[in-house]
Amino acid sequence: MKNALRECLVSGGSAIGTVCVIGSIESVEITCASGFDYVLIDGQHGSFTQASMREALRAVDAAGGHAVARPAAPIPHLIEPLLDMGYLSLLVPMVDTPEQASQVARAAHYPPLGARSQATTRASIHHGADYRKRFNDELFVIAMIETEASAANIAAIAGTPGVHSCFIGSTDLASSMGVDPSDARYGRTIESILAATLDAGKVPAIAAGSLDSARRFLDQGFRMLTYRSDARMLADGCREAMMLKSR
Repeated sequence: MKNALRECLVSGGSAIGTVCVIGSIESVEITCASGFDYVLIDGQHGSFTQASMREALRAVDAAGGHAVARPAAPIPHLIEPLLDMGYLSLLVPMVDTPEQASQVARAAHYPPLGARSQATTRASIHHGADYRKRFNDELFVIAMIETEASAANIAAIAGTPGVHSCFIGSTDLASSMGVDPSDARYGRTIESILAATLDAGKVPAIAAGSLDSARRFLDQGFRMLTYRSDARMLADGCREAMMLKSR
């Protein structure tokens, strides 16, 4: 068992991934074949059921990729089933307070670092006999920073033991602030979250919807970047094809 994404990021490397929301295993396979460093299987906004979250992970494993799971909310009983499926990386949405961050970290880790329950599951079978012994050292927990409240609490959230990365949900953060992403206050907030995450020794991460914004974020120092989604890239491809009608 080895979490290549965690190893890359904590050693100072960078990773670029995308989100699968359509709920199609074929879409997951196509995305993996494209060469992304990770694929986010979205249980918050995506059309995945609990069963298809498991099948999506199998598809990513078979393709030699790395799957990150997003539960629907920062609630312990939604986190444990994903880990039992075999996910080693979690992107947890709407972490607004250090108390929530601590609760998430505790739910995800085995004792003595947390309170995750132990059982024979796909994860313990798939990852081998030393799964429980090594799991805490391979787990990668990413807290989403996507509200004004979480931005205000960023130093404490980033400093929470067991949280390895802080990920800015760009669109939700701007919406929470009531500003457009071009607003100067939004830009300063992004910079302050980045700085606090780095000060805590954690991995700064963010979502980007365009190549220009993605390049800008990488130049700023973000080391984990999620670019668009399978649905958005499909829609973009369809719009591009429709340009043929105006030839």
